[in-house]
Amino acid sequence: MTILRGAWCLAGEMTERRLPKAWRDASSNLRDPKEKEKFLGPLWLAYEEGCSALDGSKLLAWQGYISFGAEGTRGLSERIEPGATALRPEAGPCGHFVALLADSDRKILTFLRDPGGGERLYFTLRDGVLYFATSIKMLLRLRQGLGRLDPETAFERGISEMIHFGDRTLAEGIREVLPGHRLSVGSETLRQTWAWEDLLESPEGDPPSLARTLRRNLKETVGRCLAGEERAAVALSGGADSASIAALAVEIVGPENVSAFTYEYADPGHPSEAAFASQICRQLGIRDHRIIPITFDEFAGCVPEAVWLAEDPGYWKRSYPQVLAQAVRKAGFDKFLTGFGIGSHLGYLEECSRALPWLPFPQDTLQYWRSAYESGRKP
Repeated sequence: MTILRGAWCLAGEMTERRLPKAWRDASSNLRDPKEKEKFLGPLWLAYEEGCSALDGSKLLAWQGYISFGAEGTRGLSERIEPGATALRPEAGPCGHFVALLADSDRKILTFLRDPGGGERLYFTLRDGVLYFATSIKMLLRLRQGLGRLDPETAFERGISEMIHFGDRTLAEGIREVLPGHRLSVGSETLRQTWAWEDLLESPEGDPPSLARTLRRNLKETVGRCLAGEERAAVALSGGADSASIAALAVEIVGPENVSAFTYEYADPGHPSEAAFASQICRQLGIRDHRIIPITFDEFAGCVPEAVWLAEDPGYWKRSYPQVLAQAVRKAGFDKFLTGFGIGSHLGYLEECSRALPWLPFPQDTLQYWRSAYESGRKP
């Protein structure tokens, strides 16, 4: 798989001589035949063929799944530009992606990451050069003091499984473009700002109208994800989220063209959702329903790859999607729809927002976590 990566010289032109030997060696051995590289003014970039657009002095590149909408790549370029208006979900782009826009004439570099954070982008600044990559392993090749465990962020991860504050990572000196943010690179500054308008605001209105709007938006999104394909694979648990996606896929391509995949753990003590998923399939007319058993050995066998690919030790418990993906790929699909969304991860933000106004020094909220943790009480 191609790793989007590059370097940006804050002072001016980028040449091979400015790239450290470790970085050049790692990038010169291009194993992916689809990978391209380019020097453009202050920029050196390695990217996947077909994932870029050049317009004069401006280069747009991206990684991940992205649906551009009616305006295409030009629309995305205009939305990434520094000072651009906030993005709106209904206007696009949508998907799981990271993108960058480099303007060699104006010496401006801007990154954009989708709100769900499905693709990651890391960066570090060394000797006037900004290095960035969608894999933290690439940046660790730079050495120069990188790679040591950051004790502050490690503590946050240890007590909550997340890094809640700032853009630091588990590796000292390496930072991350936050989900839903723009990173603007100036001659002397790096600035991250929230890029999406009202994304987390609850819509207002009467329930029937809101329900119709939600249904319309979901159906349009499912249609864009299918991109005109005649068949659809759906990960179906039988819950409300995945059942809704399956129902919309049935409307778009027909029940005879939908394949539903349900996984269950091959453990008598673990509850199975297969019966609920089967009931949904009968209701929707889906005949191709495949139940994928996951044994303990299969789960454990996927753990190293899950952690390696996600570059996150917390992903050891999320290796089951790999078994599911293997079954989907074996059935002849290269992608599958799922009801899994960012709302499942952001629910705690509402509770935090309610509590913060009543706390003294809210910017130091973490100290309350630490006092609870260190005093022996359950956090």
